[in-house]
Amino acid sequence: MDLFELYLRNPSISTDTRTIESGDIFFALKGDQFDGNIYIDQAIEKGAILCVSDDQNRKGQDKVWVTQNVLTSLQDLAHKYRKLLKGKVMGLTGSNGKTTTKELLYQVLSQKYKTHATKGNLNNHIGVPLTLLSVPIDAEMIIIEMGANHQGEIHELCEIADPYYGLITNCGKAHLEGFGGIYGVIKGKTELYRYLNRNEGTIFYNPDDRILVENLPSGTLNIPYMSYQLLNSYPTISVHINDIIYDSPMYGDFNAGNIVCAVSVGSYFKVDPADMQKAIQSYVPANNRSQFIQFRDAEIFLDAYNANPTSMEFGLNFFDGIHRENKMVILGDMLELGEYGEAEHQKMVDKLKTMKIDRVLLVGPVFKKTRHAFPVFENVMEAQSYFDDLDIKGCSVYIKGSRGIQLEKLVNQ
Repeated sequence: MDLFELYLRNPSISTDTRTIESGDIFFALKGDQFDGNIYIDQAIEKGAILCVSDDQNRKGQDKVWVTQNVLTSLQDLAHKYRKLLKGKVMGLTGSNGKTTTKELLYQVLSQKYKTHATKGNLNNHIGVPLTLLSVPIDAEMIIIEMGANHQGEIHELCEIADPYYGLITNCGKAHLEGFGGIYGVIKGKTELYRYLNRNEGTIFYNPDDRILVENLPSGTLNIPYMSYQLLNSYPTISVHINDIIYDSPMYGDFNAGNIVCAVSVGSYFKVDPADMQKAIQSYVPANNRSQFIQFRDAEIFLDAYNANPTSMEFGLNFFDGIHRENKMVILGDMLELGEYGEAEHQKMVDKLKTMKIDRVLLVGPVFKKTRHAFPVFENVMEAQSYFDDLDIKGCSVYIKGSRGIQLEKLVNQ
């Protein structure tokens, strides 16, 4: 029996012995800081029916399947399984908003179809195959989020997932270090468009995004998002589409496009508008993404899961447009910008100087290098005591930074 036949009989994969369950197939992946081969015996003790390993010394051992490359074997297995899936596969990428868009799409499409979507942030060369291998064989709609930090990565993920439908949320200043600048980002993200073009697929796109429009290929069915009117973005967002109002617990005009995308795709697949209303209303953001919370008698706009120059500018523009007294901004470093880092952080500082805000707090070693007179701290631990001593009662606080800075710790007490 080969690996694929065994997987079809036991469709449960694990790459972590801390969460492995009896009956799993364990893939002993390697990384810069770990080697899954050293956990093979532990995996078998916990009930793994097979361990996939690249340790050639384990050839012939019971319950060990030796290969040249464990990751390639995982990806090949996922691609083989993808060929069995009859559901519609949609690839989704972008610099900003892709996880929120994915969650909204899942909520909308689930109203009519048996839908499966990427869990959490399993969107890379390991996460995409793991997502595919977790899809029920009878799934009707399959949403695969694809992340990338260098050119060629989206193409590789498309080769594994083979999407027929796809969308790019936007192309912004994210992962500039790996992509080699904004033009590298555009080239990398639109690999999804080029893959769909070669396979005569279908693209959903934002007609107001000049970059996306200019990169649309011919030979695909290109479907624009529906037109809309933004009714409200504070403290939560409401969008008017085709005589129907969609209310969401999220905040910010920058989330309007995510909602319109989900409604446009849902409409294409004939989901009832009333069901889509319910779906949009029911999605409550979590994991420090676009969360509106109360803390110490202040209203907190918490968006500390990730940050890049484009998303941070979107957020600051939204916050600057809120007409109320006693406003505060807390920003953390934007990571993976490489040689562009200091200049992009200085742009944010210069923007802060022009905004109608009362207080600013900056966190991170790159912000410490910028020119300004704002309070700035090396890390969130140093910032904590300063923030704890501030009187923020009645204040509106916008918090934005990259995941590695962990700004959510300021308000998660």
